[in-house]
Amino acid sequence: MALTLRYDRIDSFWFTLLHELAHIVLGYKGSYLDNLDALEENEEEIEANQKAAEWLIHPQPYKDFIIRSKKVFSRKGIE
Repeated sequence: MALTLRYDRIDSFWFTLLHELAHIVLGYKGSYLDNLDALEENEEEIEANQKAAEWLIHPQPYKDFIIRSKKVFSRKGIE
């Protein structure tokens, strides 16, 4: 597995790493080389994105936070 640091942000690094690990955990086989200018949104990519997101932030507490904050996100609220 190889990762780029194209956005040079820690959130992007962790999401990308977990996305690529999700491909493995979900049983996808083969070699992939993403075209960074035209990323595909096929079923495998969508599932890997969802799994990575779930690993980073558990879905239920995230939904509860969204409801509780009424979509107004302060730094204090996020922390």
